[in-house]
Amino acid sequence: MTDRARAAMLGVLVVLVVLVVLAPSGCSTAPEPDEPAPEITVSVPPAVPSSPGPTFAVPPPPPPVSWAGDGRRLSVVTYGSSSCPTGPTDFEVVGDQELRLRIDQVFPDRDPCTADMAPFSDDVDVPPGISSDQPVTVHLRYGNGDEETVVLSPAG
Repeated sequence: MTDRARAAMLGVLVVLVVLVVLAPSGCSTAPEPDEPAPEITVSVPPAVPSSPGPTFAVPPPPPPVSWAGDGRRLSVVTYGSSSCPTGPTDFEVVGDQELRLRIDQVFPDRDPCTADMAPFSDDVDVPPGISSDQPVTVHLRYGNGDEETVVLSPAG
């Protein structure tokens, strides 16, 4: 039963209770002193369902970095304020087939920032010495200190 149907049912029930209470008082005499007043019991169904409805699995988000441009570039996607996006600000080769990308404010002088959540995508050139024909480990270091590692399969 939907919330709208429950609300309609509750409204009808309230009107009926009012009619039952007021109708006899308009056309009857006062009860005898030894007669007890009639008891009225109103039951209202719960507003919250007793058991949860069906749930659905939420897939994990895609990795924040992937190959772009036939393996010549890396595409980096971050999420945050649309007016103050974060993105790759620096990168370095830290090992064989291994990069570190610094993710920070793209426009650090912007203030205030909107309180929304939007994707921001930026591409960086793959540095010399990194081959897109082999797996590449990318370490993302965020401005707040968090780190994330993504291992990219060879570009296909």
